Amino acid sequence: ASRLAQAAGAALHLVMAHDPPQGIGTFAEFGPPSVLLIEELERREETYLTRSAARLRKAAHLRVKVHHDDGIAGKVIARTARAVNAGLVVMSTHGRGALGRLGFGSVADYVVRHLDTPILLVPAEVTPPRGLPGRRVLLPLDLSPESGAVLRPLE
Repeated sequence: ASRLAQAAGAALHLVMAHDPPQGIGTFAEFGPPSVLLIEELERREETYLTRSAARLRKAAHLRVKVHHDDGIAGKVIARTARAVNAGLVVMSTHGRGALGRLGFGSVADYVVRHLDTPILLVPAEVTPPRGLPGRRVLLPLDLSPESGAVLRPLE
């Protein structure tokens, strides 16, 4: 995402959803989270975002803005993308199959289904390459107007 933002001269917006039940999921068996636990989680989220933004500003010389909102991740991401008029959403994905999404849900699936903005999904377990390996990009086409829409910026 930082390389794409650099190449485009774009600002990079970091977004995190503060959803205590998700962040404290492993402790759910102990009952509802305490106010102190929720405050600690929020403090850690803020620290993580602040440090990530500072690192990107310094290393990549990017304009970085931080968004930390309450709510379910997919909804927060979609809402923020609309609010900042994002031209591209870049996010990692666990790459769960149908059964995994059924059991755990899928933030990426929600975002793809609720935004018209182009979305680049990067598998979380893959180390992103520098540049494009082999300098080739695969563009699957199927004769539909939707698949051909990706060619319009090249015309």
